[in-house]
Amino acid sequence: MEIWKPARWCFIVGLFYLTACGEPVADVEQVRNYHRDGVRFSLPGNWSVTEDHSEPGFRLIFVESSGDAIAKIELYLRDDAFSLQDFVQLSKQSFAEQMPAGVVIDGDKPLAAVSKTKESEELNGYQYEFDLEVLGLTVPHWQQFFEIHNAGETAYLVFQVATEDRAKAEAGFDLLLESLQFESAVADFLVSE
Repeated sequence: MEIWKPARWCFIVGLFYLTACGEPVADVEQVRNYHRDGVRFSLPGNWSVTEDHSEPGFRLIFVESSGDAIAKIELYLRDDAFSLQDFVQLSKQSFAEQMPAGVVIDGDKPLAAVSKTKESEELNGYQYEFDLEVLGLTVPHWQQFFEIHNAGETAYLVFQVATEDRAKAEAGFDLLLESLQFESAVADFLVSE
């Protein structure tokens, strides 16, 4: 199965890269709750859900800060899911293929294993660092990838921000990861769409 390739992902990266609007600190004191069609999570008060798209067997949710932090949740039926390492490689490949002309990705750095805790369970994931270069300006970026399984679905989470803004966004990413819940009804929703 091929990973979904949203052109929006690349457009957003290019846009925030060029505008260099800066990243506000994730407001985890004033959290907002999101609940739609069996998926629920909390997000910082100054972040927004900008897309919730589904098609048969797949669902994509984008969460964005008012700066350049992006969180992406992809839900697949468990039978259609792949390993996290395969997801990371497909995601990196898709990301590189959809970069606009003139944007160069220096992504030769190796993946690093990372772990987070969700409801007393350790989640193993990957961290990836790369540089985006456009118009002679290089901006280091940071991504983390995690997967969460439910009875009928698998959720893949991707967090991304410019490396210099990581400390401002990481509490928001942690909030989203720790609070993400998806009910078994999501499988019915994904099939019926």
